[in-house]
Amino acid sequence: MKPLRWVTDSALQVFKARADEVARHWAAAWGVPAIRTAAICLSASFDPAAAQQPWKACDGQTAAWTRSGAALAEDVARMIFGEVPQASALASEIGARAAAALAQELAQALRCSTAGDHAPAVDERLPGHWGARYACWIGKSQFEIALGMHALQALGWIKRPAPRPLLQRALEQAIEQVPVALTIELGHAELTLRDLTTLAIGDVVLTSERASVPLRVAAPSGQTLMNGLLGSADQHRALQLTVPAPQ
Repeated sequence: MKPLRWVTDSALQVFKARADEVARHWAAAWGVPAIRTAAICLSASFDPAAAQQPWKACDGQTAAWTRSGAALAEDVARMIFGEVPQASALASEIGARAAAALAQELAQALRCSTAGDHAPAVDERLPGHWGARYACWIGKSQFEIALGMHALQALGWIKRPAPRPLLQRALEQAIEQVPVALTIELGHAELTLRDLTTLAIGDVVLTSERASVPLRVAAPSGQTLMNGLLGSADQHRALQLTVPAPQ
């Protein structure tokens, strides 16, 4: 069964578009030529405190976390200045300031703060998803920010469902995962009892339907769902759907 999904595609697009706007403005201001970004949903099993690469809790009353690659500052400096000698303290300092600015600007845009060390913020989960994550790659390093349900609700991008719709949605998604056996009818044939008792391997039984007539696909109740042509695919018998059954 698939998990319930509260962070819709449209909400995820709004989240990414807002973060992309900030990331592009930061890249232009610091002269970073190219960045890559992505936004994904986080499952309910996501635990930022137990991750191998630790996340840092943001300040505020929202479930927000950030983390960055160990070489982020160096990669930012390299993107700005090109190949920089390790001894270049000025380039390293500028890279560190630029990386810190990216974290601060993204956090401010998403209404959380990265200043200082903080206790874990509020983590208000809903069944299925913890929230959403935004990642920005600079060179080989990346900066990430994760927002939980409470943060996404505070931004107005998702709404906490009422109990009745929550139950209805859970039932609908459970029903969608129930397997259904379909029957494909090759045709019909009438034989006399004598012919039936004398059937042997190699005999050919002709059906009343012509080979060009689409086969019927039926539900367990016997209702015709669709029609199709018999063939093969990937070394399996297969049915190519032609037209849906008349309603």
